[in-house]
Amino acid sequence: MNAPARDLVVKGLRLSRGGFPLFAGLDLSIRRGEIVLLTGANGAGKTSLLRALAGLLPVDAGEIQVGGRGQAEARSQMVFLGHLDGVKPNMSLRENLRFWTDIHAVPPESGLEAAELLGIAGLLDRAAATLSAGQRRRLGFCRVVVSRRPIWLLDEPSASLDAESVARMCGLIRAHVAKGEAGGTALIATHDDLPLPEARILRLAPMAARQ
Repeated sequence: MNAPARDLVVKGLRLSRGGFPLFAGLDLSIRRGEIVLLTGANGAGKTSLLRALAGLLPVDAGEIQVGGRGQAEARSQMVFLGHLDGVKPNMSLRENLRFWTDIHAVPPESGLEAAELLGIAGLLDRAAATLSAGQRRRLGFCRVVVSRRPIWLLDEPSASLDAESVARMCGLIRAHVAKGEAGGTALIATHDDLPLPEARILRLAPMAARQ
């Protein structure tokens, strides 16, 4: 039986970094409309797993599927927010937003709406280079929102954010997965205690701890 259209399924994943094994035989299934918090100690491979899912890190073995389709097709369903926000510092916030909406072929207004939801609409004409770390992180999160891709892969998204900004971000995550048949999925690597009590917790342990 094929997986539902937007279910993310990992089968037998083997992944290494610098010749050091991180996973062997990792299986994972995340349903549409689900939030999963990926936790574990430093070195457990949280970031590497997200990068592998996004197609940014080669895997040694295994399958990554969305709705029964292979990774090459699955990538178009995913958006990845890493430690680097993807912000162009020499451009204004408005220009960064327009750049992203053009890439994803969505109306420019969607970028302005994302900025409003994340509390940075008053900074649109500021150069991104002048932003604080928290403001820059919120701008980077706008890229995730405007992508309109169903699977959000978020690596420490609350880094540098104050409590109000974390609440805004979590509200957007919750809204993203709660859209009925159009609902999405969020897989979030985090060390923080995010206010998402409905989320499923998936804890990774370093390979050495599993042997």
